[in-house]
Amino acid sequence: MRANVAIYSRLAVRFWSDEKVAHWSDDMKLAAIYILSNRQRTLEGIFLLPPEYIQADLGWSRKKVKAALRYLEDQGFIRCDPKTSVLLIRNALKYQKPEGDNVVLGAIRRIRDLPNSPLIQEFIALAKQHCLYDGATNSAREFCQRLERELSQRWGTSVRTSVVDERSEGHREGRSNSPSLPLPQPFPQPPAQALTQPLALPKSRSPEGNRERVVMEKDHEDEGEGALLVNRWFKKNRPEVLR
Repeated sequence: MRANVAIYSRLAVRFWSDEKVAHWSDDMKLAAIYILSNRQRTLEGIFLLPPEYIQADLGWSRKKVKAALRYLEDQGFIRCDPKTSVLLIRNALKYQKPEGDNVVLGAIRRIRDLPNSPLIQEFIALAKQHCLYDGATNSAREFCQRLERELSQRWGTSVRTSVVDERSEGHREGRSNSPSLPLPQPFPQPPAQALTQPLALPKSRSPEGNRERVVMEKDHEDEGEGALLVNRWFKKNRPEVLR
């Protein structure tokens, strides 16, 4: 037996009266009991359990072991990471929490030694749920707080996991919950007919327009007759937007 691992595990009597368990086959019940009491099991409920260990202990084929793990995972009993062989008993901390400094330190050390797995993030969320509620013991609270600190130091980033709410649900489904801003509208395109027709100029000018023309002509008298003719042409033919 490995050091710092209990020689027994708790099994709640309600296991046999649970509605889900009542509908499991004998093989699935045996697989669940094995997971709860095998030699790799830890108090905190997250540990390495290669499928080969189950094959050897139960005498099952690899195919049968994989089918059992998949079934128990679909039932919400466990979570498995096939890449690292990390297994998580989802309700382990609900029925047994680390109590005492040595037990807390041992649990932290075992979790720290696990290979990187997404199940560790899920375990932290479950630890918050089962160890930080009103009425939880100081040891349970300390375990959860030290767990976050230790893993943050290990990976150099925060591993804090917040409770899922409507905002995180929206991001997971690809929706943004931020106030949506109207998209910029494209500039209106002129009709094709307008692009082929000459620019329509007003036939008459207001007194202000005539006065402006006279002032401009007077200002450019010293530039010679050529400059004056150019200025008159521009005043007559410039587009409306420049007026």
